[in-house]
Amino acid sequence: MSLARRLALTVALVVVTLGAGAAPASARTIGQIIDDTAIATEIKARLTAETLSNLTNINVKSEAGVVTLSGSVDSRERRARAVQIAGSVGGVKTVLNNIDVKGEPADAAASPALEVTGTVASVDRAAGTITLQDGRVLRTTEQTAVWQASSVGALAPGAQVIVRGAAPAGVRTGRGTDARHWRMATISRVDRTASELILSDGTAVRLTPATNVHRGGERITLEKLDPGSEVVVYTSSPAGIEANEVAVLWSPTASAR
Repeated sequence: MSLARRLALTVALVVVTLGAGAAPASARTIGQIIDDTAIATEIKARLTAETLSNLTNINVKSEAGVVTLSGSVDSRERRARAVQIAGSVGGVKTVLNNIDVKGEPADAAASPALEVTGTVASVDRAAGTITLQDGRVLRTTEQTAVWQASSVGALAPGAQVIVRGAAPAGVRTGRGTDARHWRMATISRVDRTASELILSDGTAVRLTPATNVHRGGERITLEKLDPGSEVVVYTSSPAGIEANEVAVLWSPTASAR
């Protein structure tokens, strides 16, 4: 069956399902669901086309353009290839990579790669770092890709970019580099019952009533945190699981408004 035919059938099923009952006010619109269905279908089709890479068993979910990949593959190279394919599909805002590598422990990667959206403040080509206007510093690696299609050498201040496959190198504030314990991360899931953020590397970070959650100068509540949001989490110790502060730097829901 052709991709166009599969999309048409999927869209028809979505419309029929929505018509069966009243959706809550917070539910996605029919247009958003159709867009996400099209994104997931296109990604799955491209993964299936990679027959030599054995990417057919990867599960794909899209919500507001935030794509979550899960399942297992045989190597890190295939895991990275799946993320590359998903990120190349139109309408994808970010990719949450929950794919396991067979025979490899979940914590095997010492420094998880990031997917970051932002505006370039400066580029240190000699050091291989990119500093964004919100203060995040990224160290580029051989796997780093800059979207839209570009290179680190071609970046200039003011460029709006998505950087995939970079390693966290620091956070700068108005007073210089922030010496507190921090981690850059993408939110994979929000557990509002437990007041926890599940980050894209699997870490669970607990929020307390004293946790300062903010977007710029605006204080926000846990209810306003969305999966796919890029954050900097500050804790009292390197292995801390309780956040003192969560700075929201980019949100797929806010950017779509």
